[in-house]
Amino acid sequence: MKTTSLLETIFENGRGDDTFIFFGKRFSRLRTTNHHRMVLHSDYPLIRPDHIDAFGAYSQSQVGIVVTACRSDVHPYRLMRVDETGHEQYVMDVQRDIRGSRQKYPLVYSIKPALIFLPSGFAFDRAPDDIRIDLFIMDRDILRDRAKPLEALMIKE
Repeated sequence: MKTTSLLETIFENGRGDDTFIFFGKRFSRLRTTNHHRMVLHSDYPLIRPDHIDAFGAYSQSQVGIVVTACRSDVHPYRLMRVDETGHEQYVMDVQRDIRGSRQKYPLVYSIKPALIFLPSGFAFDRAPDDIRIDLFIMDRDILRDRAKPLEALMIKE
């Protein structure tokens, strides 16, 4: 089944009261409807109709919101922060049983809201905090963000 017909709106990086931030991206507010919707953010130009169809097919079987994501470039076990005393510490402590073996680290994904599936009855007007969010994993080369200067250089439209 082709799902591109569910794709309702392409969002621009608007400003003002009719927008809100969702996983770091600005979106226009949508009122509640009684049908499913898919949202495509305009900062991700490499999304093709076959990606939309695959995303839509996956989303139909999910309960809540579905958002595109990709494997993270950096695992949180490798990130450091400066604490309140000025000393460096790991952001997350590595579990003792996997310490020293990065192949055993759990998979970590970065949310890249290129495509968002909204179930019927959901108002897209705030970052959801009380609804389930599922991830649709895509290749990070497809999820290049034109609003990020380094990624923009890698986009060949």
